Amino acid sequence: MRYILALSAAGLLLSAFPALAANRPAGYVTLCNEGKTCSVAITTSVAFGRADQFLYKTLSGSFSCSEATFGGRIAGGVNECSVPSGSASSASSASSTPASSSSSASSSPSSASSSRASSSSPAASSSLSSTSSASSGSSGWPASTATRPQLSDAVAAAYDVDAFLAAAGTVGSLVTDNWKPRSTVITMPGTPDFLVAKSGATYSTVQAAVTAAALTGKTTRQYIKLMPGTYNELVIVPKGVTLTLYGGGSDPAETVIALPTAAKLTGAQYAALANPGGAVFTGTTPASIKATYDACASKSSSIGTTCSALFVVNADNFEALNLTIQNTWSESANGESQAVALMVVGDRNLFYKTRLIGNQDTLYVKSTAADVVARSYFAESFIQGDTDFIFGRGTAVFDKSAIYFTRERKNSSTIGAPSTWGAHPYGFLFTGCTFTVDAGASTVSLARQWPESSSAGATIGKMIVRDSWLGAEIMNPPWAAWSSSNPVQYGTAAKPYLAEYHNTGPGAAR
Repeated sequence: MRYILALSAAGLLLSAFPALAANRPAGYVTLCNEGKTCSVAITTSVAFGRADQFLYKTLSGSFSCSEATFGGRIAGGVNECSVPSGSASSASSASSTPASSSSSASSSPSSASSSRASSSSPAASSSLSSTSSASSGSSGWPASTATRPQLSDAVAAAYDVDAFLAAAGTVGSLVTDNWKPRSTVITMPGTPDFLVAKSGATYSTVQAAVTAAALTGKTTRQYIKLMPGTYNELVIVPKGVTLTLYGGGSDPAETVIALPTAAKLTGAQYAALANPGGAVFTGTTPASIKATYDACASKSSSIGTTCSALFVVNADNFEALNLTIQNTWSESANGESQAVALMVVGDRNLFYKTRLIGNQDTLYVKSTAADVVARSYFAESFIQGDTDFIFGRGTAVFDKSAIYFTRERKNSSTIGAPSTWGAHPYGFLFTGCTFTVDAGASTVSLARQWPESSSAGATIGKMIVRDSWLGAEIMNPPWAAWSSSNPVQYGTAAKPYLAEYHNTGPGAAR
């Protein structure tokens, strides 16, 4: 079985899991079938395809739903042209209701919040992109302002996926390897190296399989398949092992790795939760794994944000597909605390159709040192939280993913908190994403800059949101100050820190 991420001439083509077939992306409505003429009232992203495989192009007015328009087609049947639900559009034979959910990672919020999406949003869809070449402030795109900077076409060309992921290492001596995860072909073996299941398999826990893979000493890629179920455990993927971890169900929600780890826990509480009976991390556990666990379990007081992660990736070239990582810490029962679901420290790590769920600090994108660049790529994924829930100094690209603010605890807060090293131009890039919130939430900021380093200028958080759909609850301006002594730093037009480009939706710049 293969999972393919490929960039076509017209737009991004992401294959879906075989069991999840729909003729339009989740949250889109059909305009017309292949061979017909469609019409959209405003400039918007249009999907062309079938069977969960799509090409995307930003169009306006009338156009032909055809291979010629999109530069390719999906073979095997009649393709459809569709647009995000809620966008102002019209067409002959247009559908009046949203497409039924295809249950992909990016269209499936956690069960607690899936029914509360704002009515102004196109649903938590990850399928939005643009190939428009209009310059900022022209052809209907808004002009740049002091508090809502918009990239020019020329600058936008230097702030795309390839530029963000081209190099890594220590700032000042970066190594360029031009990593292009969009063109990655992931081939699953007929028989995985390690099979994990709640019963009937050699391994009943994820960590046991990861540890076994590390003990082989192999440097070639090894595959771990997780059968559907919920695995309540801490997982540490060490440096030196190359793994692909994938869920064996038809939907990412069927395979869940969960644990209620939180920053306010003491080392002893953490140990009781993550290493019950001392049976998981033992004297025979590889040092590359146990050192991470010991550093947290040995703390006499609270373990802190880093140790609150229930899934830690110290490895390079790690891949995760078709699964959910969820921090189940209950603030109502135990009090508020940072509670990380996934922490990524290594370089060139890829996450495809994954669901990352938590409240505060859901995803921590890190690196081995403040001035070290480590890259992560998230495609067609779903990320949920309520406070700084995508944060850190790592360089990360979020491609066609759904970013979802939950109001289980609060009505207003901030999504991102980048802490990019000051001399490095690339922090977080959101491209072709949707930003939606629970119904009833008031205002949500796209990001605030986390001053991770106390040295002036050492840390300047950077984040670009482009070709994405923003719900009405996104504040205008969308960027927030960390504190009164740490105001927003926008950068310049040529070297932006915080900026947008060709976004749509009611929360986009006007």
